[in-house]
Amino acid sequence: MAKSEKINTETIQSAYDILIRFKEAKFEQYKMAVGMLLPHIEIKKGTLSSLEADIDRFTSFVEENKKKLESTANELKEEGKSEEEVKQHPDYILYTTLKKESETTIDEKKNRVITIQQELEGLQNRIQLFKLQMQQLHRDLAKIEEEQNETIRDLRCKRDEKEIAAILAGDNYQARKKKRSKRF
Repeated sequence: MAKSEKINTETIQSAYDILIRFKEAKFEQYKMAVGMLLPHIEIKKGTLSSLEADIDRFTSFVEENKKKLESTANELKEEGKSEEEVKQHPDYILYTTLKKESETTIDEKKNRVITIQQELEGLQNRIQLFKLQMQQLHRDLAKIEEEQNETIRDLRCKRDEKEIAAILAGDNYQARKKKRSKRF
């Protein structure tokens, strides 16, 4: 095999190896990114679950305070209190305040749920994108490895064809090789 053909084959092999290592490294980066995002998704799901439980609890508080508010208003009216006196009564004020605070808390938690759902969707979309990119890299790697094998095989076949042609032409390749090695 001629030195230039050997170098050519080795150079091409090295170039493919570098490209393959680059693609494999990129694949590992995406894999690591997915691995790092998964715990964030679980945390967001836990937070979402907690917020939904809080919303249910505060919704119960609102209903309880609404019933207590109506009950207190009815009792005070039965005692002959005017609408204005009912509204000024400490129990009525307490239940009204508790009801409003609970409703405000529910609204805040619902807004937080919407935000977390959007963040969760964004994380899931990023993971899906990374998985798609990993699939593409996997396909690229398979294609590059196949191309590498074909290219190296073709180069070796061409080299062998040249040697066969030289032998058939009466050129004694081995004799020339020995002659060259004796010179040096």
